[in-house]
Amino acid sequence: MPMNRNFNLLIILLLTGCAKTTDRQISIIPVPQEIIHHKSTSTLHVPLCIAVGDSEILPFVEVFRSNLKNLYFIHSAIDKNGMLQIKIDSSIESTEGYRLTILHNRIRLSAKTPEGAFYGLQSLTQMMNTATVNHRQLTLPNCEITDSPRFRYRGMHLDVSRHFFPVDFIKKYIDIMALYKINTFHWHLTDDQGWRIEIKKHPRLMETGAWRKGTGAEEWNYFVELPDPDGEKYGGYYTQDEIREIVGCASIRGITIIPEIELPGH
Repeated sequence: MPMNRNFNLLIILLLTGCAKTTDRQISIIPVPQEIIHHKSTSTLHVPLCIAVGDSEILPFVEVFRSNLKNLYFIHSAIDKNGMLQIKIDSSIESTEGYRLTILHNRIRLSAKTPEGAFYGLQSLTQMMNTATVNHRQLTLPNCEITDSPRFRYRGMHLDVSRHFFPVDFIKKYIDIMALYKINTFHWHLTDDQGWRIEIKKHPRLMETGAWRKGTGAEEWNYFVELPDPDGEKYGGYYTQDEIREIVGCASIRGITIIPEIELPGH
């Protein structure tokens, strides 16, 4: 748990270090390019009904619905007459840009692409952290947000060769990246210290390369023999099905995975 808190804090510091604060009453990271705050509130019924104008947005909306439920215990449903309306708008200039308006007890989100709509939903997800939920009602500050990423490439790196992380951790890592609109995951899968991807044609890459004896820094960097099955053994690898699952998880969060795969031993 402390590791997860520290990781979240690091992301926040990185993303806010050079951002210009536009409105202190609405907390969104990274800070949107423009926020107009109306100093009033809108109240919506819970379960929150969501109208999806384009079917290509739906996978991203399902991620948003899952976040609402898991993070804030707010239930939602898809309804063509929903108070949260999401649609594609080709007039928006930036590919990943969006406009989010909360006014008159309604939320309207428009974006040029499904990824842009997802970023708008991620901003809304962060706003839920300070929303008021009671008596089956959700209260949010009225505002108009216009935003697009400042940088086209927004990446994080994870080295699973030197330390193996299980699939559930990778998914959580991707979820945190998505929440802060990071769109590229550099996945370091192979190096001298460990081979982490299943290659069915070459099973010894996993049998030998994915494991080492012990975890001490003084020994594992040079260990080249297959560990004694009865002794201390550390490591692991991702099956091809697990790789596909993780790629799919990233895809519906607007994240491209760049795999780092080399010959054994660099």
